[in-house]
Amino acid sequence: MTAKKTIVTNQYRKALPKNVGLSAEKPKAKVNEQNYRYFQLADILCGMKKYFIDSQDPRAVINNYMNQFCIDPLRLIAYARKYYTQNESEYITAYLTEGLI
Repeated sequence: MTAKKTIVTNQYRKALPKNVGLSAEKPKAKVNEQNYRYFQLADILCGMKKYFIDSQDPRAVINNYMNQFCIDPLRLIAYARKYYTQNESEYITAYLTEGLI
């Protein structure tokens, strides 16, 4: 576990108290009620390549999240194409379309 965590927030310029173990970064786009779950999910999907996932069926967890919060896969792909790197966007698209044909 890292000693310092990074959060992404629209209020990234505000000073954080010392010794809280947090740093704030500017988001890829202005985060609002309509898009924050899409950015969260895209970040999770990108992180799945790098980090250990402690779940027997991570795909089921992702699918449940998408169903619970009515995440539109096409909109998620559109956000990925617009705000993420080409490699990340391709990974997200491949993950969401896996098994469709």
